[in-house]
Amino acid sequence: MSLLSKVAPMTWVPLECCEVVEGQYYRNTLSEDQTRRLIAFSRLIPDVRLQTIRNGLQALGYSQSPYLQELGMKVDPNPMTLAGRILPTPTLACGENSAIQPRNGRWNMQGKNVYEPAIVQGCAIIIYDGRFGEEAERHLKQSLFRTSHMLGILGMPADPPVLRRSATGEAYWNHLREVGLMHQRAKGNMPNLIIVVLPDSGPRDLYVRIKNAGDIKIGVATQCLKAGRCVTVSEEYYLNVCLKINAKLGGTNFVLNPETFPLLTDPTVPSIVMGAHVVHPDPSESFRPSYAAVVGDEEIPHIYGESRRIELLVPFQD
Repeated sequence: MSLLSKVAPMTWVPLECCEVVEGQYYRNTLSEDQTRRLIAFSRLIPDVRLQTIRNGLQALGYSQSPYLQELGMKVDPNPMTLAGRILPTPTLACGENSAIQPRNGRWNMQGKNVYEPAIVQGCAIIIYDGRFGEEAERHLKQSLFRTSHMLGILGMPADPPVLRRSATGEAYWNHLREVGLMHQRAKGNMPNLIIVVLPDSGPRDLYVRIKNAGDIKIGVATQCLKAGRCVTVSEEYYLNVCLKINAKLGGTNFVLNPETFPLLTDPTVPSIVMGAHVVHPDPSESFRPSYAAVVGDEEIPHIYGESRRIELLVPFQD
């Protein structure tokens, strides 16, 4: 059977006679591999990212474009230069009266305790990847137990119960409930944390469904992990995972040193810090709206969590 491509009303051309023109603007959702590479690019340090952009500009060859030459246009290969200043880096206070001085926008919690540790009253694991074997499962349990104790997080079990299920279907909340009852039978109480191992190439909405089941239907904190990342030997990865777990369970990872911003932390001068964020749907999902949210916090020393991209909302008063 021949496949046809519609190029105009009432005009059809056999697909094998068509050629896809390179360089077209793509408006649909990116694949997982494309999304992964985009995120990796966004994490590059500024000088490496700038050089990558320059290399891309050279590859595009705007200076040789006949269209730009015909219009008398030129693209300056040099980036715009603006005057700026580097603000002093704030000091972070951790547990046991220790402190961290971030450098180049980064800091490491290795060898440090969190400021206020949460309590893991019970933990269970759901695995949705059939290739995630017993050795990987053992490595996951050991890494979570070791890293959480190193950070001072209380109660992480060494051998939590595990439920293995297929990633197909829709009743994920039943899986969370099932593993919760499994934990109750084994430990005597319902868990307040469920670790979920997702397949590297599973259903696109699996993460969203798990979060909906845990946060809305069940009311239990969930921490999702990609199966491929769980087998990593990087201690930094599990440090970041455990910091997320501590925050989700009500703990505080680190706070601003009051001496860093005396104007904001002065108890005689009440202050509030507000933040806003917008989430936009994929370009292909024109039927979905954008969502905007605003948050505020008067506990100024406690708001410093992890870096976020800043997006300007204009007009803010609307």
